[in-house]
Amino acid sequence: MTHHVSSDHTKRLRDKNGNLVSFEQVYDRYFQNIFQYILHRVAHVADAEDLTAQTFFKALRSLWKFRWMGVPISAWLYRIATNEVNAYLRKSGRHVDSGDLDDKRASEADMPDRELEEAEREMARHGVFLELNQCLRQMKPLDQTVITLRFLEEKSFNEIAEITGKRVGTVTMRTHRALEKLRTLLESRGIDHERLSGSFEKNTQTRFAGRPIQAELTP
Repeated sequence: MTHHVSSDHTKRLRDKNGNLVSFEQVYDRYFQNIFQYILHRVAHVADAEDLTAQTFFKALRSLWKFRWMGVPISAWLYRIATNEVNAYLRKSGRHVDSGDLDDKRASEADMPDRELEEAEREMARHGVFLELNQCLRQMKPLDQTVITLRFLEEKSFNEIAEITGKRVGTVTMRTHRALEKLRTLLESRGIDHERLSGSFEKNTQTRFAGRPIQAELTP
């Protein structure tokens, strides 16, 4: 994907080491990670791209907030992205469906670039991931967030705490409880540990591999 951001070098932030970095550098460094996280949350490539653009636009307009939040740049961006995703899900009120990918692609006048096409093909191959996403949609926003960050984005509990603004102990407990809820929802769809494990193990190098969530879901 080709994206652009203003090269106004007066827009600067300090990273965790105290070094000044331009917003353009932040954009280039974190765009793909934020896009991937949003894609995992919404399971819709074109919408994920739009939400990623909105995330960085809001970040650019909110630089003054970052200066007093006291969190790493990445955590700040993930927090904005999470808010954008939650607002999108509340507004759309819909479940993801594998047909969404084809319907959305057919409705757009412009052909997506090679990376977008590959992302769509990859998602279409992961039927179990789409079912997993449908189950996540039935859970509370915070539960969706911690599960996605922990097992698909491979974030530590400390990192998730920074992103969500919760205490580490709260995040740990919430994650375990969310896993129990997710297990019940998956089982109601006939997705057991073996099926989930087989789906992830077929392509362990894909963006959908993440942490061994299938192992965590084992009773």
